[in-house]
Amino acid sequence: MKLMAEFKNVGDESIEKKQVLSAEKVHSILKRISDDDCRSMGLNPEYARPDWMILTILPVPPPSVRPSIMMDPTARGEVSFCF
Repeated sequence: MKLMAEFKNVGDESIEKKQVLSAEKVHSILKRISDDDCRSMGLNPEYARPDWMILTILPVPPPSVRPSIMMDPTARGEVSFCF
């Protein structure tokens, strides 16, 4: 997924008017939104902030609670993740 930012009033011609934003850049922009701006957007900054809507950590349950899958009627397999 690509996020594009388009700047309409750019005085300096050396700056591109359209830029592709990375997830890290979007997250850093959202982190800088003030509590007052969050309230004006209808969010309570104590319970919901815009930067919290970007997933930065992917939780993976331990193998003991992961569901097992049936390979055939007699064999069971465990889903494993390799990183």
